[in-house]
Formats: sequence, C-alpha cells, structure tokens
Amino acid sequence: MTEGDELFPGASKADGYNESVPPAHLRAVPELPAEPLGERVTPGAGPSEPTVTATRGQSSESLSASFRADLEGLQNPKPEPPKKRLVGGKKAQRAYEAEVEAWERANRIASMRRRLGGGRTVLVSNQKGGVAKTPTVICLANALAEARQDGSIAAWEAAEERGTLLNRVSGEPGYGLVRLLRNARELSQSRSVTELRGYGARLETGAYVFGSPEDRDVFSGPDVETIHGLIQPAFDMTIVDSANMVRSEAFRTALELADAVVIPMTVNVDAVMKLFDTLNLFTEPDPLRKVPFRRDLYKRVTVVISHDSEDEPEGIVDKTKAALEVAKVPFVEIPFDKHIRQGLAIEWSKLQEPTREAYRRLGARVMESVA
Repeated sequence: MTEGDELFPGASKADGYNESVPPAHLRAVPELPAEPLGERVTPGAGPSEPTVTATRGQSSESLSASFRADLEGLQNPKPEPPKKRLVGGKKAQRAYEAEVEAWERANRIASMRRRLGGGRTVLVSNQKGGVAKTPTVICLANALAEARQDGSIAAWEAAEERGTLLNRVSGEPGYGLVRLLRNARELSQSRSVTELRGYGARLETGAYVFGSPEDRDVFSGPDVETIHGLIQPAFDMTIVDSANMVRSEAFRTALELADAVVIPMTVNVDAVMKLFDTLNLFTEPDPLRKVPFRRDLYKRVTVVISHDSEDEPEGIVDKTKAALEVAKVPFVEIPFDKHIRQGLAIEWSKLQEPTREAYRRLGARVMESVA
C-alpha cells in the first residue's frame, strides 16, 4: 500500500481503471430515456415583478477586456493550433507560447459556446458540506453565461431542504421554487421562457438562478422531477446544486436526471475522503441499494479543487492530484479568492481574473463532457 492509498483509501478502488474495459464487478446500467424538450420560446424582457430585462445577445458588463476581445475575435468554432517555429531563439519561443495560450483560450470559448442540441443537466455534489458546492454552481453558471451571452444557462437548488443558493447571488430572487411548483401546471401549458425566468434571479452575466427565497417543505423526488421538467427544456444547460444526503429522495432523483457530475472539494482531509466516497457512487453499487448506480457518469465526472484558504495543509493537493490521475478523473484547480471566501453574494466582476479563468476552464471541460 502506498502513502497515497493510506490517505485516500477510496482511490485504490480505481487502480487499473480502463475506460474501454470496465472492472468485472460493475454491472451495466441502461441509459435513461431522453426527455422530450418541447418547443423553445425566444426569450424577451421579463415580467414586471420581479424585474427581468435580459434579452438574447445581450453582453455582460462584467466581461474582462481581454476575454471580451477573445470572444469578439473568435471566428472559427475550433481554431487551428499555431505552428511551432523551428528557428528564432528565445524571442520566437515566447511568441509561440503566447500564441498557444491565445489558441487555448479560443478553444475554451468555442467549447463553452457549443450548441448541445437539447438541454443537459450537470449535478454538483459532494457528500460533505462546506466544500464550495454553491460557489461552484454559481461561478460555473457565470462562466458559461459570460461566454454564451444568450440567457441559455440556469442553476437551481435540488437539495431536500432549503439551501443557501440564493444567499450567494445578488439582485431580486424571483418568485422562487415553491411558487414554481405551485404553478407547475400553468407553466407547463404556457411553455413561456419569459414567464419561467420570473421565478429566478438573473445574474450579471445573464445566467438564471432558481432557489428558495423563503422556508419550504422538504423536496420529494417528484418535486425535483417537476422542477427539472420545467427548467431543463428552457435552457441549454442547467446546473443543479445538491445537498449532502445521497440517499435522500431528492438526491436520488437528481442523480437519475444528471448528464454529468462536478465534485467540488476544499483542501482538507475530510473533504478529500468524501470526494472519493462520492466518486465510488459511480464505480460500485450502493450496498443499501438506495442510490441509483450510474456507472455511465464516471466518464463525465470533473473534480474541482477549491483553494479556500491562504494557509492550507501541505501535501494534500499533490496526493489528491496523483490519486485522481490514477483514477483517470480530470480536475480543475480554483485559486484562493477573497471575494468567494467572504461568504457573501458572489459577483462575477469582483472575482480575480485568475479565478474567472479557472472557472472558464471548468466550463469548457464540462461542456466537452456532455457534448
């Protein structure tokens, strides 16, 4: 047993994992049937209460100057990589590296702007609380919405009990999920994206966030399915904020509806242990048979390593990366950002540029995983 195995015992289950030849003990799981999307309605201005003013093609004021230039200059959906110079010395090498960086940024934008031909659902989950799940949901939604600029990204709260999603966004919260459930029949008949948007909060990038502005009863599985059935057809991608209880009815239903999974973690041993416990949901069946076994999602998992402190324990990140590489699970690192650490409403324009760029990398990775 290696030192990494002692710290992360769950990681050893993935040793020798081969995407083309799954482990023998894993049983095949049938793919879920595709849900009909229905007719999409071109969004316009929102209702008078709460005020919603987004329109398709609207630019975000929060776009950084460099990212805006990249966005406006992107012509080819998949730009060609730069050709390496064989002569020219250090100056030519630096120029080539700058071209590579620009090409990588352009590819990230192209990935995030890709049309999916039907809505996709990304579940953000970890069995431990306090690991930056909600900031990950909000910032991922912002990164994708900033690139797409068309109001096609939404996030919503699928936790069985009222979560903190709306506490971390600014602006009017909208009517909320309780009223959305109450009016589900009318909304399903009208199929109006404009009307639906009035139940959520619009972020500065044009993403919409649906949460619970007031106390509510526990969400059941049918509640989660109803909310998904209303929100998912109206957006190209929905990002779902889950709670920690993986055997709850709400989580089980959200997992069944997911097309990809993002697992956030902060840099401490407990968070890493729960990271691998969550990963194990996709490598072996729940012994109590209360959690759907979605082996198909293993190839569409992305781990987010969030640095939430300037003084972190040494060695944990390196060991975690090594274990994830053995398990063939991609990861994205998010640098420490005081704006997120404050615990208040997250405003995309107030994040440091390296933080925004890291979430753009996450957005590109997630879009590639569901394409």
